[in-house]
Amino acid sequence: MAITKAQLRTLIGRELEILPSNRISLNAADGALVDEYIDGVRAWLIEEGLCYWSADAIPEAAKLAVAYMVAGNAAASFNKQYGKAEAGMRLLKEHVASRPSGEPTKATFY
Repeated sequence: MAITKAQLRTLIGRELEILPSNRISLNAADGALVDEYIDGVRAWLIEEGLCYWSADAIPEAAKLAVAYMVAGNAAASFNKQYGKAEAGMRLLKEHVASRPSGEPTKATFY
C-alpha cells in the first residue's frame, strides 16, 4: 500500500505542528512550500539511489522516514525546531538495504 503526496504533506504538517488537529490539509501557501521540500528531498533521494517510488505513491514502509527528512529540511522555513531528520535518513537507508535489489517487489500470480 502507498500514500499520496497530499497524504505525505499532511503527515509533514502534523510532524511540524503547523497543521491544526481540526483541519485535514495545510493552507495553500504552506502546502506549496512543503511541496517544494518534498520535491527537493525526493530528487536528492533519487540521486542517492534511495528512491524507488513514483512521486505520488510513497510506500507505507518509507513514509515516516521521508516525512522526517522533509520536515527536518522544512522546519526552519516555519520557524520550528525538528530533530528527527537524521533518524529518517537512517530508517530509509535500512529500508532500502533490506530490499532484494532496491526495486519494488513484483507479485507473481498463478
